[in-house]
Amino acid sequence: MWVWDKEAAADEELFCRRAFALPAVPAQARLSVSCDNHCRINVNGDKVGDGGEWESPIVVDVTKPPEALADEIAAALRRG
Repeated sequence: MWVWDKEAAADEELFCRRAFALPAVPAQARLSVSCDNHCRINVNGDKVGDGGEWESPIVVDVTKPPEALADEIAAALRRG
C-alpha cells in the first residue's frame, strides 16, 4: 500500500495510525515496511523499527503475549 499526500512537500512529515482488535493472538507475527525516504514504526506505543531505504524493507517480529488482543500500528513518514 502506498500512503502519502496529493501535494507532499519535500520536508513534510505524515503520521498514520490504525487500531484494531484481533480475534485470537497469532503464534507469530511479523511486520514488513519500506519507505521513501524515512519511517519510524510503533506498535502499541513502542518503537519497533525505522528505515530509510525503500529498496531494503525492515522486517520486525511483533509477536506479543497471549493476553494482548488489541493492537495499534503507527507510522511517522518523511520525505527527503
